[in-house]
Amino acid sequence: ARVQRFTCEKIHAPTEYCGVDCNDNKCEGIDVCCNDTKCGLTCFTPDLSKYSDFPPTPSNVSVSDTKGRTVMIHWDAPKLNDSIYIIQERHYTGCRFSKYSTTGWAAIPRSLALEPPVPMTIKNGTWYEVRVAAVNANGTRGFSHPSKPFRSPSAPTPPQKPFNLRFSPGGRKNNSTMWGVLSWETPSSDLPVKRYSVFWSKRLAGEHTPKDKVHVMVERKTIDAR
Repeated sequence: ARVQRFTCEKIHAPTEYCGVDCNDNKCEGIDVCCNDTKCGLTCFTPDLSKYSDFPPTPSNVSVSDTKGRTVMIHWDAPKLNDSIYIIQERHYTGCRFSKYSTTGWAAIPRSLALEPPVPMTIKNGTWYEVRVAAVNANGTRGFSHPSKPFRSPSAPTPPQKPFNLRFSPGGRKNNSTMWGVLSWETPSSDLPVKRYSVFWSKRLAGEHTPKDKVHVMVERKTIDAR
């Protein structure tokens, strides 16, 4: 949530170091995009210590029950009747966590809560971080520090078999060969499918070759998943 009463006139002050460049009012959290004489368009952070009507930022964000595909998100904050909490997550699929390769922050399916804990479904083989913000009618102080990276201890399962395999004839080429389109449905998988191996066979036989004399040649091609 962006607090509209924070304007450049109220928060702007000369700065020794330039902050994050901004464009078209796109700044992280509650920062405001202002035009600084030294730095140009820069994201400035309001001094929230001057305001007492915002709920405190949650702290000590953690998770429990990581044995299955559902975890419980916890945080510390005073119980407030006029506030709700927004939970966001970002994730990365890989053997080791890399914060530079994670997705952007996004709200979890059950992103609004009145109090902890809040359940969250996770995938095997994927690392997660979560953060929480408290919001009331006046606005928010922003999101908490992210939790420690976590993942399910269960190993990811191999992808299932592709299904709904079908071939659509396309036409005939000048060299008398046929072409067509082979398609299938993406199988369910804990991890993203990177490649497919496609096998096909050719029957090498003349018109009058007995069936027991027919030679079959199998070919294979590996293609990247889209």
